[in-house]
Amino acid sequence: MSFNGDRIGHKAGSWFEAYVQDIFRFAGFKTERNRVFRLTVKHEIDVWASSEFAEIAVECKDWSWLRPDNMKKEFGEFINKVRLLQANTGVFAVNLPNREIYQNYRQYLKENGLTLWDSGEVEKWHEDIERYDRPQYQKKLCDAIGIVITEPTKKERTFKILKALGKATYNTAKTVAENIAEEEPSRRRRRRYSRTRRY
Repeated sequence: MSFNGDRIGHKAGSWFEAYVQDIFRFAGFKTERNRVFRLTVKHEIDVWASSEFAEIAVECKDWSWLRPDNMKKEFGEFINKVRLLQANTGVFAVNLPNREIYQNYRQYLKENGLTLWDSGEVEKWHEDIERYDRPQYQKKLCDAIGIVITEPTKKERTFKILKALGKATYNTAKTVAENIAEEEPSRRRRRRYSRTRRY
């Protein structure tokens, strides 16, 4: 999968975001570009990747060069964004080749449960699209960024639907989901009881 034969670094900004987005899309995630979250202040995420088992914030920087002290500031802001948005993890993708100077930042992000990809790693994930089928690719990607693939419970599915609809606050959605999960067994018992009374 490629963008008309273009390689990393040939186009700026939005092209790089689309290039990284494609990795998560092939892995089976629903993706949204430039998603805006309005909390106490506005937060924008370049790529928001979601599935039934995880939500991932992805920051894409098409830099030609950046001073190391500015880089640390960018990473710090990203760590805070991921926490505020309650994503399961985050990936910070930079369109720069791997350099020894990144190792400290790579470790800094890793200590906060996040991942740094340089241009070589982004390119490798793209090449792997041709090598693996979707389930294998999804597992490989999730393992690399620390996501465990699990089937959601009924409670988690209900909560996610309510949250996505935007008709309930976080706490209300959580309470409704918990009540649905608790009521289910008693409903089954009542149905069995009413059937036995008919005979």
